[in-house]
Amino acid sequence: MINKVDTGQTIREASLEDLNFLVHLEKEAFEPYRASSKNMIKSSILSHNQMVLIVEDDQKRPCGSLILKINKESLRIYSIAVLDKYKNKGYGKKLMNFALSYARENLIKKVYLEVDAEDDNLIAWYEIHGFKKGKLLLHYYHKGKHALKMTLKEEPIKSIIVTDYETDFFDDLEDVIQVRAYSYIDNESNLYSKNFKVFNLCSNYHYQSIGYYVSLLALARNQVAFPSTSMIKDVQNKKVLQSIGEEIHDAIQSTFKNENVDKIMVKSYFGRTLNEKYQGLVGQLNNLYHGPLMTFTFIKKDQWTLNQMKLHSISDLSQEEINRVKPWAKDYFSKQKFKKGSLKSYDYDMAVLIDPDEKTPPSDKRALARFVKASEKKGFSVTFITKKDYNRLPEFDALFIRTTTNVNDYTYEFSRYAYAEGLVVIDDPWSILRCANKVYLYDALKKSNIPMPESWIFNKKNYNKSIINKLTFPMVLKLPDSAFSAGVYKVESLEAFQ
Repeated sequence: MINKVDTGQTIREASLEDLNFLVHLEKEAFEPYRASSKNMIKSSILSHNQMVLIVEDDQKRPCGSLILKINKESLRIYSIAVLDKYKNKGYGKKLMNFALSYARENLIKKVYLEVDAEDDNLIAWYEIHGFKKGKLLLHYYHKGKHALKMTLKEEPIKSIIVTDYETDFFDDLEDVIQVRAYSYIDNESNLYSKNFKVFNLCSNYHYQSIGYYVSLLALARNQVAFPSTSMIKDVQNKKVLQSIGEEIHDAIQSTFKNENVDKIMVKSYFGRTLNEKYQGLVGQLNNLYHGPLMTFTFIKKDQWTLNQMKLHSISDLSQEEINRVKPWAKDYFSKQKFKKGSLKSYDYDMAVLIDPDEKTPPSDKRALARFVKASEKKGFSVTFITKKDYNRLPEFDALFIRTTTNVNDYTYEFSRYAYAEGLVVIDDPWSILRCANKVYLYDALKKSNIPMPESWIFNKKNYNKSIINKLTFPMVLKLPDSAFSAGVYKVESLEAFQ
C-alpha cells in the first residue's frame, strides 16, 4: 500500500526491515511502561488484523508510525508516534487522516483509541480530529497510570448524488445535493468536507473513468462513497463474489430452489427489487454490498452460486423501471442511516457467541434481544458472532458465550483465545474444562464429601462383573460431556444397560 499524502510525504506499510526504527521510535515517544517490545511490534507487522504504517519525509527517511487494529466493524488506533525532530510539521496529522480515510473507505462503523488521561494536550489534539471523551480506564498502562477511551463522535452527514449525465430523477428528493461529476471533482472549496456521503451514480466505473475518480476523490476528501473504490474493484473480484455467496449460501439455495433454469439475474434498485419473491435475498445482499443500483447474476451447477455483480446508473434504466423505482429512491435517501453517521459511542464492546442452528441454545432469541437492550443501557455495544468470527476476537473487550460449551469444540478455543487476548470471558476456559465434564464434577464432589447419588465411572476396560453386581435399576447413564439431556439414557434392566 502506497499513499502519497502530500508533496514529499509518503505513507507506506512497514516491513520487518523497519523493526529497528520502530523499536527506537517507541523508546523515544513513550514511557517504558507504555512502549511496545520488539516482539510485539514484529507480531503487529505480521498480523492479519493489524496494519503498521510509516510516514517518510522527502528524502524517504522514516519520521513516524501508525499502528491500526482492524476488524470488520471497528478500527482501533493503537498508536501514533513521530520522532521528536519531526514534531509540529504535520506528520501526525497525515497519519491520523490516513486512519480516518481508511475507516470511511471500508465503511467501518467505529473508530476508537486510548490516550494518557493526564495528557491534556494530546486529548485536545484528538478532539480536534472529532474524537470525544469516554470511559476512564483505571491503571490501564501501569499502576496509577490511567487511560481515557476516546471514540470518533457521531456527526450529521449530508447526501450528494453525483452523475455524469442530465437527469431529473432526483429533483424532488429532499435533503440531498445533486451535482455533476466534473463540478464535484473541481469544486474543492465547497465539497472538501467529511460531512457528506457521496452516491456515485455515474455511467462508467472503469479504472480512471470519471466515475472511478469521483469515488477516489471522495476517499481523499474523507467522505464515504457508494460505491467506494474498493467496491468498484470488488465487482470484478472472484474471491469477493465467492465470499459474499458463502455468507448467504442458505438464502441463495432457498430463494431459487423451485427455479427450473440455470441462470437468474436479479436487479436491486435502492435496496428493493421488482420481483417480490427475491426481496429477502436482495435485502441480505445490500447488507453485504452497498450499491444503489446493482444486478446480481446467479448460476446453477450442483448448487446455486453468485457468479457476477454489476453496478448501474440511472441512465441504464428504462422509463418503466424509472416510474416504478422512483418512490424507492425517495425512501432510500430519506432513511436515517444516510442522514446521520453510524458511529456510536459505548464504553465497552462485547461479543456474544451464538450458534443460529443450535436446537436447544442456552438463550433463545427473545432472551438475547433483552440482553442487548440491557447491555446498551450499561454502556456495552453488543455484536453477535458465530464460529467463523474467531479472528475478530481482539476487536472486543468481553466475550459472552451463549452456545453450549464443550472442551472438544470451537467454544473452548474461543474462550481460551479471548482470555489470552485479555478479554473478560464467560464461560472462562477453566470453567469449561471443569464444569462441562461430569467425571470432574463426580471427583470434585467426592473429594469434598458433598452428598450425591451413588455413582460409577464406566468405560469399556473397567466394565466387569464385580461392578455390575452392585448396580440397581432403574438407573441413568450419562456421557461425561453431555448437555441439555443429550447423551442421557434411563435404563430399566441389566440387558438395557449392556
